[in-house]
Amino acid sequence: MTNQKKLTGIIALIAVLGLLISATVLFVGMTEPQRSADITLIEESVADAALVSMKVGVLSPDLSARGLDTALTNTEKANMAASFSSEINSAFAADSPVTASYPVFRTSFLNAVGQKTADITIEAGVSARKATKADFTDDNHAIVTAVTDTWTKRINRDEKGGYFITVPVNRDTETIEMVKENGDWKVLKYLDLHKEFIDSNPATKSQSIGQPILTETYDSYAEAFEAAQSYELVSVN
Repeated sequence: MTNQKKLTGIIALIAVLGLLISATVLFVGMTEPQRSADITLIEESVADAALVSMKVGVLSPDLSARGLDTALTNTEKANMAASFSSEINSAFAADSPVTASYPVFRTSFLNAVGQKTADITIEAGVSARKATKADFTDDNHAIVTAVTDTWTKRINRDEKGGYFITVPVNRDTETIEMVKENGDWKVLKYLDLHKEFIDSNPATKSQSIGQPILTETYDSYAEAFEAAQSYELVSVN
């Protein structure tokens, strides 16, 4: 092979490598921002799904203000069930097992309201969310590991008929299969879950998880409800 042919071959090789490098840079430049945007949307979806999961056992503010012993009317049950179904559909994929099971759990809860329950959850929220790992099998499927901090605000009734307030706070580490439906990331199924209790927001003045946030016991549900409403917790949802 002449020097001229060697030189021509080297130039051609350099040109090919240059095209490959350019294509790689272009590929990364196009996908990395999109992946970052996808992860942000996935984190929002995971938080929405966590809130929906907690809302299985939460009444609306106006209904929870009535207390532990007032049963719901059929119209109230129907309205709350319809609203909850809409929230499920916005957070979970159509093929998710949750879309079938959660409405059943919700109906059971609504039917039990007013049946001399010992406590009631009046509010719930997500205080932190973070996707720590995301493996994309394609543009519409991902396996995600996420850490989510959630809280519920409860009014409890003691054995003597008094009322006190608790604020359980959980940190959930979950492995979740996510799918994109009509452009929106949704939870398909939970593959693994590790749950732990963590300290509640300092604003609650909680001694420890599951303990009254105030040392006093209230004589009436209305007094406990008013006190509970005055405690604000951080919520990202």
